[in-house]
Amino acid sequence: MRLLSVALILILGVNLGCQKGEEDPVFSLVTRKSRIAGTWTVTKAESVNGVISQSYDGTTLTSTIDDTISAVYALEWEMSIDRQGGYTITYVANVPEDTVFNRAEYTETTEETGNWEFTGGNNSPSKSKLLLLLTERKITRSDQGTNVNVVTYDEAREGEVYDIVGLSSEDMKLSYSEIRSFGGGQDISSQTMELKKN
Repeated sequence: MRLLSVALILILGVNLGCQKGEEDPVFSLVTRKSRIAGTWTVTKAESVNGVISQSYDGTTLTSTIDDTISAVYALEWEMSIDRQGGYTITYVANVPEDTVFNRAEYTETTEETGNWEFTGGNNSPSKSKLLLLLTERKITRSDQGTNVNVVTYDEAREGEVYDIVGLSSEDMKLSYSEIRSFGGGQDISSQTMELKKN
């Protein structure tokens, strides 16, 4: 009995130290790779890029410029992550009619595919970040017939590194921030996302 108690304390001690994200479960028998694999629906997102900000509530995206609403439209946003290191992000935007610019209502579908991996280091716990490397972006619009705009990258040239704030078997929270400096100043962009596993 004493041996079983010691083994249990050792197992709990090792697993309690394995919490990677701030809001990760304290104890999980499921690996991070198993928890992240699956199809996720974005339920909430906020982003800021200079004077432009966007807010998403799970169904509607609202864009503002200098605190003035510039666009509001319905959006479906999903991310699929497989255990082998591939991902697909799909956005389906229903853009309303714009009488000012004489534009009819249309639906735009964007599908981004690429590779993902856990990363960390530089005083961050191992596997505390998610690196997404874009390899292809495909955009279709309902008002343009069968035209499809496809951009394929031979080598992943674009990548984003998200902090994994929390990752459970059902919920994921990601955050991203970037500062670009140039001769006249700085451009700061940031994004937070909350996702629910389907």
